[in-house]
Amino acid sequence: MDEQLDSSEKEMMKIKKKASKLGATINLSQSVMKDKLNCMWYSGIIGTIDYKDFIVTIRAIGPVHTSFYKDYKQVVAVRDIHGSGMFNKEMTDYITNDEMLNDLSISEYSNIMTLDNNQGIAIFVLVSNHLEYSIIDNLTNKMVRFTPYSNIISTNNIVDAFANIEYYLNIIEDTIEKENAA
Repeated sequence: MDEQLDSSEKEMMKIKKKASKLGATINLSQSVMKDKLNCMWYSGIIGTIDYKDFIVTIRAIGPVHTSFYKDYKQVVAVRDIHGSGMFNKEMTDYITNDEMLNDLSISEYSNIMTLDNNQGIAIFVLVSNHLEYSIIDNLTNKMVRFTPYSNIISTNNIVDAFANIEYYLNIIEDTIEKENAA
C-alpha cells in the first residue's frame, strides 16, 4: 500500500507516527492534495493536533488575489477575500502543482520582462494567504494567548506546518507549567 502513496502522504504518515510517539494525535480536516502543498491551494482549518487537554488548530487564513496570464492576456483572476478556496477551484485548470506555481509566480512589482521570459505565461500573486495556529485549552475552553503575529507559521507548506510538532507541544507544556505555578 505504501507504494501507492505520494511523497507528501508518506511524509504526513511519518509525522503522524512521530506525534503518536509523543502522545499527540494529528487529525486532518482537508485531504493533502498531491503536489499541492502550498497553502494558497487551501483555506480554513487544515487540521488539528490533540495533546493532553489542548487542541492546536492549523489553518490557512487570509485573502488570495491572483491573476493568471497566458499569451500576455489575463485568462482568470481570483479575489478570494473570504477564504473559500477559490484559488484551487479557479486555477487548477491552468496551474497543476506547486512547482508550476513557483515557476510562474511573479509579484505585482515585477516588470513585463518577467512575463516575456515565461513566453507570456505567468501568475501575478498580489496577496497570498498564510498558515497560522491557535491553541485551545479544552478544560477551560480558553485560547492560549500569544504576542501579535507570533502564531504565524514560517512556512507555506501544509505538511511542513505539522512537521515541527515538538514546537506546539512545548508551548502546551509551558502553558501547563504556568497554570500549575499559578
